[in-house]
Amino acid sequence: MKNNDTKESVRIELENTRFHEILETLSREDWYKKSQFSAWTNGKLLFHMAFGFIILSTLINLVLFLARLPKSFSKPFAGFLNFFTDPFEWIDVIRPHAGAKIVSYRSIGRKYDRVHFSILRKLDSIKEDDWKKGMYFPIKWDILFSTNI
Repeated sequence: MKNNDTKESVRIELENTRFHEILETLSREDWYKKSQFSAWTNGKLLFHMAFGFIILSTLINLVLFLARLPKSFSKPFAGFLNFFTDPFEWIDVIRPHAGAKIVSYRSIGRKYDRVHFSILRKLDSIKEDDWKKGMYFPIKWDILFSTNI
């Protein structure tokens, strides 16, 4: 796959996110109701999804920075993240419980839109050569990271 194809594929996936389709089906009361898909409330699930996008915005910068260094520089960082996987997962479960109580179901949509737009701008700023660079990733975070591109 060519770099332009990769960039366009990522853009299409970002544009096809259906966060608002889900959010707009909820009333204020639905935000606090238990989801039919998990033990969490709808609000906790949506906060969790939105927060993933918020983190993605920061991670893009970090990945671009590390990918510009020799690949070996990213290995200790990946090891550090692997070491802290368990505490991170614990925080990842606790955060939506607090976040869904603090953030309203309307404000999360506005925040999501700002971050989504920011990610699309960052995507446009990624240089052609940056798509060819690689780094080590924390394989305990996601099985897809085991390829260590």
